[in-house]
Amino acid sequence: PHPRPVPDCDGRGASPLVLAAGRDAARDYRTLAEALAGTGYPAVVVCSPANLEGLTLPPGVDVRLDVPPATLRDLYARATVVVVPTRGDGDPVGSDCSGTLVTLDALAMGRPVVVTARASVPEYVTPGTHVTTVPPGDVTALRAAINRAMSGDEVVAKTVADEARAGQAHVRSTRTTDHFAAGIANVFREVA
Repeated sequence: PHPRPVPDCDGRGASPLVLAAGRDAARDYRTLAEALAGTGYPAVVVCSPANLEGLTLPPGVDVRLDVPPATLRDLYARATVVVVPTRGDGDPVGSDCSGTLVTLDALAMGRPVVVTARASVPEYVTPGTHVTTVPPGDVTALRAAINRAMSGDEVVAKTVADEARAGQAHVRSTRTTDHFAAGIANVFREVA
């Protein structure tokens, strides 16, 4: 089946799009590039030049550097799927929660998310309910997850959309900056 279009910001159909965003050093755009190779899916990678050093991206992958927040928000709205490829927990590069903000932002926008399985992911969302997780560096698993999210099959597309809606509801009800600020305020009250 052909990749499914998603509505753009004003509700009209848009072309299918894979979006990957993030500038931290733990991003694994090499695995993403290999997973996208040969798929023909149009993709946008929003990152810094350092993230792509020594890397050749497949045709159809557009790179955007240092985009303003409003542009990134528009890209989230257009994305069929947001992919957050990171190195594994055992890799010394990056932080323990690399990819968390992009995952939460994409879910807040109601987009399906494929994220590398890391110890921090279940602290924010539930794999298999809110997001699809793949093992670090696993090109085959990442390609399969992207294919699933891009599927034109109605049953698969409904499952992916349901996951995105569940993720969006979860993030909006428990993971906003107001929720995090309230948690921090409680810690300060406890230690005061």
